[in-house]
Amino acid sequence: MLQVLIDNAYRHGEGTVTLTARESGGAVAIDVADRGSAEVVWPARMRPRASSVW
Repeated sequence: MLQVLIDNAYRHGEGTVTLTARESGGAVAIDVADRGSAEVVWPARMRPRASSVW
């Protein structure tokens, strides 16, 4: 799953792709970000568990 997000950021994003690891509820969360301006639209089956997205 992580590789898919990284590939997507390189192919469809803009500028630098940044990976950030952080602790989240006793687990590790990895954020993938780029400098693109496209709005994130999550398919229903892939929506983050948290209610906020970027």
